[in-house]
Amino acid sequence: MSRGLVALILVVLVAVGLKIALDYTALPAKVPDDLPHEMRAIRVHGINNVTVDTVPVPKVESGHVLIKVKAAALNPSDVYFLRGIYSTDGNDSTFPLTGGFEGSGVIVGHGGGAIGQLLLHQRVAFATMQGGAYGEYVVVPMTNILPLPATQHYDKGAFSLVNPLTAVGMVSTAIGDGHSAIVQNAAASALGKMFVKLCHLKGIPLVNIVRRIEQKEQLVDIGASPEHVLISSDPNFLNQLKKISHELGTTAAFDAIAGPATSELLGAMPPGTAIYVYGILSNQNLDNIHPGDLMQHRKSIRGWHLRVWQESLSLPMLALHIYQVGEPVFFTQRTRELLTTALTTEVRARVTFDTFVNAIDALHGNCHEFPPTSRNHKDHYVRGK
Repeated sequence: MSRGLVALILVVLVAVGLKIALDYTALPAKVPDDLPHEMRAIRVHGINNVTVDTVPVPKVESGHVLIKVKAAALNPSDVYFLRGIYSTDGNDSTFPLTGGFEGSGVIVGHGGGAIGQLLLHQRVAFATMQGGAYGEYVVVPMTNILPLPATQHYDKGAFSLVNPLTAVGMVSTAIGDGHSAIVQNAAASALGKMFVKLCHLKGIPLVNIVRRIEQKEQLVDIGASPEHVLISSDPNFLNQLKKISHELGTTAAFDAIAGPATSELLGAMPPGTAIYVYGILSNQNLDNIHPGDLMQHRKSIRGWHLRVWQESLSLPMLALHIYQVGEPVFFTQRTRELLTTALTTEVRARVTFDTFVNAIDALHGNCHEFPPTSRNHKDHYVRGK
């Protein structure tokens, strides 16, 4: 048999295999026989109107899996979403909505196909850009899951996608836009700590802004250079930021706070600086932006959002961006190692379904002080540190 014929046969077999694997009608949809008809879910009914409701269990669709939720993360964006003042796509929200953009659990059903059947009973992390993680069950696309290591607890597994991908995306954006050193504020958050570890692994100079001395100590403990951690309450903070950012040539800043913080970053950093606003922890609009910084010093203010970044890339380009920062995110052993090291979140507190609404009040009052939270399989919510 000639090599050409062998190659042709292999190509045909691969094509047939892919067709079977991607054919969601090859095997029928499957859900547990004892699947309940109703479940509990934390839902938003309007501005500052959050309740724990009993709702129907979602129906699994073709190309999707049904997950029994074991843990669900709570990030600052979730707090604003639950307050009814933040939407995933920038449009007005239509209430009621179930909260939660990521979590972990066990796949208990699928919408059909060989892949769905293979995924049954797998422990996974998942992301859902439309919300839904704060229910006892959730339906997500098969492409939005990540297998969890057998040794990883569901609590930590709940933080495996949104924050890690955000950290990877921001580093990738800075590299792709030609920046060689970076500034970040709100650096003591769970995401900020991931950013510290990721930049440390890549050898990228990073200036971190925190509010208190104990937060500086936390960052130094995980690898940040003491001289590169600034305390915003220090009377000499802006002079320190200007001095170190010019010395290091930091021309990219990732701003989670907005409001006055944006103009402070813009004014202190070198010409050619780009400020990427990705959060609004101050709950204030941008103000006091000096036009001369934009016109004469080639500075700019841009928005950055995980969903927009992902949607701007084809799958090959997304893989390339991830490769550029050395962090393969999808289904790799390296990913699993990172999720237990540089991209991990520590757990420090739990609240229950019954106390969740009161916990949201506390988080909203000072949400930039609170790292993410997750609900574990005992119906608790676990705050990271």
